[in-house]
Amino acid sequence: RQRTRRRLGLPPDAYVVGGVGRLTPGKRFDVLVRALARLPDDCRLLLVGGGPEEHVLRRTAREAGVADRVLLTGERPCAPDGTPGPDLPSLTSAMDVLAAPSPEEAFGLAVVEGLASGLPVLFSSCPAIEDLPPHTAPAARRVTGGPAEFARALAEVRAAAGPGPGPRTAPEAARHYCVTRSAARLLDVYAAALSHPLSPALQGVSSA
Repeated sequence: RQRTRRRLGLPPDAYVVGGVGRLTPGKRFDVLVRALARLPDDCRLLLVGGGPEEHVLRRTAREAGVADRVLLTGERPCAPDGTPGPDLPSLTSAMDVLAAPSPEEAFGLAVVEGLASGLPVLFSSCPAIEDLPPHTAPAARRVTGGPAEFARALAEVRAAAGPGPGPRTAPEAARHYCVTRSAARLLDVYAAALSHPLSPALQGVSSA
């Protein structure tokens, strides 16, 4: 955590709000930039990803007066100059909370990855989590609205966490989507299929 923060130039005691994804209008990362302007000066925004909206987000940060508190890393694991940079697990370790203000997601991978890193997560849309029982992701919270609503939710998450980073564990929801578990379930499907030969009718269809 501290090594990555030093490498990124983030203060060791800053409260870091993270966002991960392609920088496009649909991700609504401008909401986080504007929310940052409503939060204390020791808060920072760390956006991981590249895309056509980068210049717009930088302009928004300047207009909101938080340009010095917003860090855009570009696409990873390489730094903008092509040299190896911190990978996603290292970057999430530098964060204190992950926020995903996109109103429409097919799955919500960034939210799941944030939970897998042990982070509290605020999201506007994440079918992957919404399809599971609430107790499987107690640190995930749905937020609707714009900068004011996200700023309020971020302040509440920070207050609930207390001073300093605590231990981080992946909740049941993140383990539900673990690739090892998914691969094992797929192998079970294959094994079940192989253990039950096709009926004569289906064999005829198969040979045809």
